[in-house]
Amino acid sequence: MPEQAISSGYISKKALVELLRELFGTDWGATLSRDTWILDVPRKLTEQEISRLKYKYDG
Repeated sequence: MPEQAISSGYISKKALVELLRELFGTDWGATLSRDTWILDVPRKLTEQEISRLKYKYDG
């Protein structure tokens, strides 16, 4: 399976897990290393899928 690295900034772990389960069932892995999520997934997430994960900051 391909690996994909995405910055953890403003990404909800809960949302990430829910999306990965929705897309891939149990066929995925994710680890957090130095502010980067390393995903082991059947296919890379699209930019649209990644944008669904990001917090909206209304500072």
